Parts: sequence; structure tokens; C-alpha cells
Amino acid sequence: MTVGAFLSVFLTMKRIALMIGVLFCILNTNAQAIFPVEKSIDFYIAGKGYPKNAYLKDINNLFDKYLGNWTAKYNGRDYTFMITKGIRSYDVGKEDILEIRYLVVNANGTVEEDTRNTVRPGIRGQFFNADHSTYMCHYYGKKAKCGQAGTLYFSPEINPNQMTLSLITKAMLIADGECLDFDPDTQQIFPLMRLEQFMTLIK
Repeated sequence: MTVGAFLSVFLTMKRIALMIGVLFCILNTNAQAIFPVEKSIDFYIAGKGYPKNAYLKDINNLFDKYLGNWTAKYNGRDYTFMITKGIRSYDVGKEDILEIRYLVVNANGTVEEDTRNTVRPGIRGQFFNADHSTYMCHYYGKKAKCGQAGTLYFSPEINPNQMTLSLITKAMLIADGECLDFDPDTQQIFPLMRLEQFMTLIK
């Protein structure tokens, strides 16, 4: 082999090696890191957000006990909850969440809220607590601007066909002029945790 031919082969191999290196870096940069969905609260507490390209996935099937149709009765109202699994996407990744649509009918048979056919559910998952016994969800009701909003706590019981629900309301500025007929302390449709109120859901 001549010196020229040798140099040509050498340079070709060098270019191939460089291209492989660049491709590896690209694939490594875009590689998806999978974490258990119950780790979400750890990232939240750390205050640094999710790692880049993270997928918080329900790999341990913790959501299974929540899924399905549930009913409840509380303060003269009848409740129906439809709980499904969804995915929420972020700029840096995505996570499995619970999406909850619901129907609330009062004692007179009047529908107070019905989100069963909405594109975006009124209740969307946030994260599990530290011991994974409770799942917390963002809640925005029909009168969210008036204080009908906060965090709903869903806690399965030993009986797999029962779980409890309670609401911690969100501190917020009440919209002037829009809430004259609404009292956020007495007109919530979900029980208030600070008053030690709980609702039992049945599957």
C-alpha cells in the first residue's frame, strides 16, 4: 500500500470514528431516563425540577388501585368519579398522572358540576406523599376564581374498593364582583381537611 493510499484509508477511518462519536453523544444526550412516578415528590422537595428527558413512569403499578369508576354520598350530594391514567408533558420530560372527571348532583337532582366529557379534567394528578399512601391532585372547580380550588387528597383504604377524599383549599385572591354569592368556607362541594371532613368513595 502506498503512503497516499494509507493516508486516505486513515482519514476515512478517522471520519467514521468521529461520526460515530458524534452520533453517540446525540443519542446519549436525548436518552430518556425513567424514574418511578412516586419519586416525583422527591424532585419537588429538592426544588430543582425534574432531570432532563425524565419520564416518571408508573412502573410499580401504584395507580392500579385508583383506576375505575367510584361513587360517594356526602352532605346530600351524589358523586361519581371516573379515574383514568394520563400523561403530562413538560419542557424537560413527562410523567404518568391520574386524571379525574366527576359528576356532582345535589339532593334536588340538580347537576352542580359535570366534567365527565371535558377535554381537560378538573382534577389532575400531582404526586404521591412520602409513604405512597395518598395521591395528591390539583383541583379547579366551576368557581375556582372564588376559592373553589386547591389540592385533593385521595387515600385508598385496606378495603381495595374504598378510599377517602378531602380538600385543602388554595390560598388565593378572590375575584372582585364575581363571588358575591359564594363563600369558600361553606360552599365547597368537597369536604375540607382543616375541618376534619372526609368523603368515602366506593368502587
